[in-house]
Amino acid sequence: YFAEAGAKVTGIDISEKYAKLAEENLDKVIIGDINNLMGDLPDKSFDAIIMNDVLEHLYNPWEVINKLKIKLNPEHGVLVCSIPNIRYFRVLFKLFFAGKWDYEQSGILDFTHMRFFTKDGIIKMFASEGYVIRNIEGLFKTKSMRPKILNFLFWGKFADTYYTNFAVVAQ
Repeated sequence: YFAEAGAKVTGIDISEKYAKLAEENLDKVIIGDINNLMGDLPDKSFDAIIMNDVLEHLYNPWEVINKLKIKLNPEHGVLVCSIPNIRYFRVLFKLFFAGKWDYEQSGILDFTHMRFFTKDGIIKMFASEGYVIRNIEGLFKTKSMRPKILNFLFWGKFADTYYTNFAVVAQ
């Protein structure tokens, strides 16, 4: 899609396997750890940096998003992220009613996740690194009645529990 719109797209992946797949659709692919590649990226040149399901895998995502600021076009560059929501109702119910915090092969409790975020934590992380959040929205809203009941009983204090992820556009 981006290439069709005339954009030049660079990808970074730590996995050589996935980087090779990405090479089929991107202009340039860099294989390696984002923490070690900041110097290879040109300053003030990206209109958008997209990090979907990445920040939770990093030991220090605060440092990474801070370093990415200089890589964004200062006039209109944005950082777009999708971040899993640890307050998703299914995770909460397992923890509170079953006493379980079991890591899984994928999903919110993926065993490769280094960090866990709530909507509030996401907002604080971006603010602490000097970003202004232009938009934050819940993704993959559940159709279950459980969070509706929970929100009714607690006057909407659990509105964020409907979503498995939050999408963020920060500048």
